Amino acid sequence: MDKRSLEIARQLKKDIEKNLSKGSTSGGNVIDMRIFGSRARDDFEKDSDLDIFIELEKNNPEIRKIIGHLTWKFGFENGFVITTIIFTRDELENGPMKYSPIYRSIERDGIEV
Repeated sequence: MDKRSLEIARQLKKDIEKNLSKGSTSGGNVIDMRIFGSRARDDFEKDSDLDIFIELEKNNPEIRKIIGHLTWKFGFENGFVITTIIFTRDELENGPMKYSPIYRSIERDGIEV
């Protein structure tokens, strides 16, 4: 695992949690956050993106906007794109995503932040 990517993801998680504890986004708590893909496998190229899976207690357009802004900011500051996959616990337990090969791969191989 790339230590720099892990540290960036940890700081991103802190900022997401801080921003989601305010106002109408309160309750949008981060349940799980994992790095997956080439940076988790440590076989990335210089211009590879940082893939992050985020499981939230709740999700809505305002929460997605906050996370989108923060991931863009962190990616810009660090010279690479951060790509997120965001789902709620309910979507993962009761929706089709629980059968998805990518979700199973993230569960198995993703690096917890």
